[in-house]
Amino acid sequence: RATVAHPPILIYDEPAAGLDPVSSQKIFDLLKKEKGDSTVIMVSSDLDRLLTVTDRVGMMLDGKMIFDGTTEQAQNSTNEYVRQFVHGLTEGPL
Repeated sequence: RATVAHPPILIYDEPAAGLDPVSSQKIFDLLKKEKGDSTVIMVSSDLDRLLTVTDRVGMMLDGKMIFDGTTEQAQNSTNEYVRQFVHGLTEGPL
């Protein structure tokens, strides 16, 4: 409903939480299509899908910002925490 009014800022907290994979993908497809000129702030544990709909990403660990940059910078980061988050590595500092 929020996207219908085209507000300047949209905030989503785990927009696909509890949904099956197909419904979750539909939500992210809709967010990608409808974001337009709005600033979107989204909290999501589904980093793979999040990176497909965002221009920038910020990552926090223990209440501290550990990364703020473009999705491309996140995917190419040498920061071991960011690499573990982005690439879903099971071994690493976390």
